[in-house]
Amino acid sequence: YEVYSYNGSGATINYRTASPLQGQAFTLANEPTAQPTTFALTAITTNSATLTVSGGNGAGVAIFLKASAPVDFVPTDGVSYVLGENAAFGNGTQFGTGNYLVYLSATSPFTVNISNLLPGITYHIGAYAYNGLNSDLSNNFFATPGTSSFSTLVAEPTAAPGTASVSNTSTSSMNVSWLPASSVPNGYIVVRRQGATPNSPVDGTFY
Repeated sequence: YEVYSYNGSGATINYRTASPLQGQAFTLANEPTAQPTTFALTAITTNSATLTVSGGNGAGVAIFLKASAPVDFVPTDGVSYVLGENAAFGNGTQFGTGNYLVYLSATSPFTVNISNLLPGITYHIGAYAYNGLNSDLSNNFFATPGTSSFSTLVAEPTAAPGTASVSNTSTSSMNVSWLPASSVPNGYIVVRRQGATPNSPVDGTFY
């Protein structure tokens, strides 16, 4: 569009045609009709996680994260959030109270490696499907997000158990005892395997 200044009216009107105000604007894209429905979480550690979002029918996805409570920020249609995006949780723009945009993209697969998390905290996900472009402010968000949550691992114990001793051995059983770790953990797990070294327990799996 162009905007011209003028003086006068009717047959006397005189327009300034040099250097008019110029610009362009876009109408909103069609709103998606379904939100993301599938949340795959992998590589969860004490301070990071990898999230892949799928489902829904938007061209892109905006993923917000909040610690210890559900995401309660709703993005506004026609507003660009590109500058607020940061996969390091807490380092980007805060939207509302405690909501951070960790991913914004129209390129599938919608996968983000989230960092800067804290141990033993539950993080809530709000994933909004959208159509249109952030660059031209035609983005139109589905009003209801797909939601999920995950918890980071607690901090790893700082010490292993002390010296072990075996007693009361028989053909089918034995007693094993050990000195406690120098820094007391929440508990101990005993893994046995006949004829070979046992496999280590897997973080995030309760046996």
